[in-house]
Amino acid sequence: LRGRVLPIGGVKEKLLAAQRAGVTMVLLPQDNATDLREVPEEAREQLELILVSHMDEVLPYVLASDDTTDTPIMHPSQDGEHTEQSR
Repeated sequence: LRGRVLPIGGVKEKLLAAQRAGVTMVLLPQDNATDLREVPEEAREQLELILVSHMDEVLPYVLASDDTTDTPIMHPSQDGEHTEQSR
């Protein structure tokens, strides 16, 4: 995993879904920064949005370290709902 982070489509819909699901941090491609204007202010305020342009910026957020052993992670349950479990 290396190289440039490419832009994505459907930013508004993805961020609103993340907000509804209780996600607190979202990494987005830097090239999608202008798409944030379409996202309601309430959603932008509730989400920590991190704009990235290279995979080197992404990896520290997505690779677990020893300090995250008690961090809750979401797992889908049998009925399609998500349940929290510790690592």
